[in-house]
Amino acid sequence: MSDNADQTSGAKTGGTGADSMQGSEPKFEAITSQEDFDRRLADRLRREREKYADYDDLKAKADKLAEIEEANKTEEQKQAERVAELEKKLSDYETREQLNAWKSEVATEKGVPAHLLRGSTREELAEHADEIKALLDEKPQPQRPNSNVSKTPPALNSTALEEALRRAVGAN
Repeated sequence: MSDNADQTSGAKTGGTGADSMQGSEPKFEAITSQEDFDRRLADRLRREREKYADYDDLKAKADKLAEIEEANKTEEQKQAERVAELEKKLSDYETREQLNAWKSEVATEKGVPAHLLRGSTREELAEHADEIKALLDEKPQPQRPNSNVSKTPPALNSTALEEALRRAVGAN
C-alpha cells in the first residue's frame, strides 16, 4: 500500500497514517467524568483558538493597508469622490424641491391641502388628491331620530330610583 493510501485509510478511521501502519485503530472512549469532559473540551477549544490566533494581526494589517490606500489616492481621486458625493446631494435636493413644487400645483388645482398629498410623481400626487377630494366631498348621511327614544330621561324621584336599581340587580 502506498503512503497516500495509508493516510487516506487512517483519515477514514479517525487515526493517523502511523496508526494504520501499525494496524491499530483508535478506540472510542466514552466520557465518564466531569474532569475528562473538561480536559477534552479544553483541548478542543485550544485547537479552535489556534486556527484563529492570527486574526488580530490580520485585522491590524488590513486596517493599515486601507490607510495606505487612502493616503496613496491622488488629489484628483479625492476631489472626484467629493464631487460625486455633492452631485448626489444636489440631485436629492432637486428631487425634493420638484416634489414640493408638484404638491403645491396639484393642491391648488384640486383644492386639497398639500401636506396631505403622498406620491413620488405628479401623476401619483394627482390621483391621491382625487381620492382625498372624493372623501372630502362626501356628505354624511343624516341620522333619523328614533321616535321611541326620548331625548331626555324622565326625572326620577328617590323611590323610583330605588325601584329601578332593585330591578337592575335582581333584588325584590
